[in-house]
Parts: sequence; structure tokens; C-alpha cells
Amino acid sequence: MKKVRKTHKRKLKPKAKAMILAIIALIALTILVKTFQSNGFALIGKSHTEVNISEEYIEEGVTYRGKDVTDEVDIDISKVDYTKQGKYQIIYTYQTKKGKKLKLSRTIEVKDLELPVLTLNGGSEIHTLLNEKFNDPLYQAIDNVDGDLTNEVKVTGEVNTTKEGEYLLTYEVKDKSGNIAKKVRKVIVSSKSPLNMSLEEFSLEEYFKGTILEEVSTPFADMDEIIYAGDSMVLYYDINKLVPSKRLWYRNSIDPKTALTATMFHLYQDTEKTMVEMYKENQPKISIITLGTNSVAYMDIEVFVENYRTLLKEIINASPKTRLIVQSIPPVDKKKDKENSPINNDKINKFNYHIAKLAQELGLEFLNSATAMKDEKGYAKDGYCIDYDGIHPSKVGHTALYEYTKYHLK
Repeated sequence: MKKVRKTHKRKLKPKAKAMILAIIALIALTILVKTFQSNGFALIGKSHTEVNISEEYIEEGVTYRGKDVTDEVDIDISKVDYTKQGKYQIIYTYQTKKGKKLKLSRTIEVKDLELPVLTLNGGSEIHTLLNEKFNDPLYQAIDNVDGDLTNEVKVTGEVNTTKEGEYLLTYEVKDKSGNIAKKVRKVIVSSKSPLNMSLEEFSLEEYFKGTILEEVSTPFADMDEIIYAGDSMVLYYDINKLVPSKRLWYRNSIDPKTALTATMFHLYQDTEKTMVEMYKENQPKISIITLGTNSVAYMDIEVFVENYRTLLKEIINASPKTRLIVQSIPPVDKKKDKENSPINNDKINKFNYHIAKLAQELGLEFLNSATAMKDEKGYAKDGYCIDYDGIHPSKVGHTALYEYTKYHLK
């Protein structure tokens, strides 16, 4: 007779038994919580959320036993201040059909989440000439909370103008909340310069990207709001019946130096106010300034630029909200070059280079409208200047300037 072998169950050790019981309890608790959430009063979305200062939290709602009851809930946001950084509570109160009041809360943390706006005047790529002193165009940093942080911008990198090549400058600014804005500018040092180009090959487009206004496909809608200010070139907008005199501020033969003190004409009368005073009094929405034709004949370029810089800065301070656009000097008839006139296209090109560079430095837009009047050899097109002086634009020439403006503003 065979013996039956008895088997014995192995007893679990106390630690293993406790671990198994803990896992079971955790599973049961998870099921219980999920059951409560699906059948009880619960938030939709996170219980703690961040919003940018001055921006409101977009309510996601609440549920009761899995059903969206947001419209039936009293939502108290009275203690939330979106204009100040801090933590706040939104309180949700819901009364069930059985009369029971249920409450929930959501934490709203109002923070400065926005980066400072860092602007590089002249764009992210600029040119400078070999062996020329490099002046970094202005930059600006404005923060939604801390305001003007321009003085806090740190610039790293160097530009060696004694050696041709590409150099990188890094601009970085941090607000008090720790948000960091960073931009990089490429500076190209080259011996190739518009200053030594022939009339035929002269071009500013490559050298002042970000400053020169680019062509657009649709005409500018606010042409009737533009105020034109400057010398006799401005007066010819009226003579050629393109712009009514009410939008023209001018004085014949002025240059950037005399424009600081000379009084301007408007509606054919002397206003007894300087150009800067006109801007201060009228605060135009948009204005185009044109100066330089007379200066080409007798002013040293450095003196011209120094005074133009002063004038533009004073206008900016007097009318800070004006969109101020600097316009190029228009070309003249080819006979002026052949006569070796003090006002000729080669000198005008050089002045326009420095005007564009000044606009870049000050963060202003440059309207390179001179190109609209030029022929393929770099002179004013035949018939584009009035016959008796070869300098001021004719009706057709000024129309070309006007149309250029219309399709280079946006």
C-alpha cells in the first residue's frame, strides 16, 4: 500500500504580507477616489493653474457625478486680482437636488510669464565699412510689468572694423520675474561700399535691410493722413497737385541746421513756428521728412549728419507717437552731372547713404524713393525733373515718388 505524501502550505513572512496588504489598500483607495470623482463634485482641468498678469483665467468648469454643472454653480472670483502677482482662490459652490451644498476651490497663480520685447533698430543684419567707426544702432527693451528695460540690456561680442568679416553681437535682457529675451545681430564688415560705387551700380538695399521700407502688394490705406515736412521738395507735392497744402509743412532752401530755427510755411502762410514746434503742436500720426537737396551743394556731410541727427531727435521728443519716416533726396537730371553742378547725382547718392545710416542709428524707417525716379544709368529719368532747373520733380517724376510711397508703407 502506497503512502500518501502530505504537502504543506508555505507561510508568508510578515514583511511580505504587510507589503501585499499595502498594495491592495492602495488599489482600493485609488478605485474609491476615482469613484468619488466620477460621482462627486470635481474640477475640470487642474486645481492649480498659472495665468499671465493682466490676463484672466478662462474657466474650464466643474462636474457633479460626471455631469458638467458649471452653469448651475456659483463661482466666486471676488478675491482674484489679475493685475497683481500672487496666489488666489476661485470658490465653486453647488447645491444638489437634495439641498446639500458642495464646495471646491481652484488656485490661480498670477505671474509675469511674458518676455520683455527686445527690438534691434536697423534689423538683425547690418553692414559697416572697413576701417569705419562702428556705432551700434539703438535697441530697446520694454517689459509688460517692469516698463523700459533698455538700460538693462547686456551686449556681448565685438566688431573689428579693421578686418573684413562677419561678427555677432548678442543682446540679452531679463525682467524682475526672470523672463529672458535674447536676440543676435550680424554685423558685416566689408570694403565694398555704396560710397565708392558708380551711378549705375549704386544701391542701398543690401546695406540697410530692416531700415529701408520694402515693397508691399497692397497700397497704403492712410495716405491721406501723411504730413510731409521739409524743403521745397515738399512744396512741389502741391505744385504737382498730388497732396493738398493742408498736409504740407515746408520752407524753401532750408537744411537740417536752419530747420532747427527757421519758421515753416503751411497753407501758403508763415506759421511763425519751427519744424519741431509744428510737430509738438500737431502730433501727426504719420509724417515723412525730406531734407538735403540744397545741402548737397554747400554742406559738409559730417555737419549735415550732425545737424540732421539733432533735428530728428528733437522731433522724436516733441512728438513721440508720430511714425516718422525719413525720405531720400531725389535724383537730378543728367545735365547737372555733365555741368559738374554742385548738386549732382554722385553727391546725392553719398548723402542718401548717410541719411539711411542715420535713420538706422535712430531706429527710423527710410523711404528709398529716389530709386523710383532713376533710369538704368542712375540719373533721373528723362522728363522726371522740371526743365528749367533739372532739380525739382516734374508732375510725372513726383507721381513716381508718390506711387513708390503708396506701395512701400504698410
